[in-house]
Amino acid sequence: MAETFAGRKGLEGEERFGVGTWTIAVTGAPVLASALNSFDCRLVDVRTMATHRIVIGEVLALGGSQDGPGLIYRNRRFGAF
Repeated sequence: MAETFAGRKGLEGEERFGVGTWTIAVTGAPVLASALNSFDCRLVDVRTMATHRIVIGEVLALGGSQDGPGLIYRNRRFGAF
């Protein structure tokens, strides 16, 4: 799934949502059904800091029902922590 959304599987835009099972959050945003956790937020502000953007949101709902290791990407590899 991470490879798909990183653009490494040849799918773009909404095509990427054809992979996996999705539900709809309170705000109408898509949520991956197998996600360990999800935060459904209302956009409050976006700030630019050098080469990055900081997105600030108000949490409206929390989701997730699974326990397991989180996913991390470091040194061009995926791993669990």
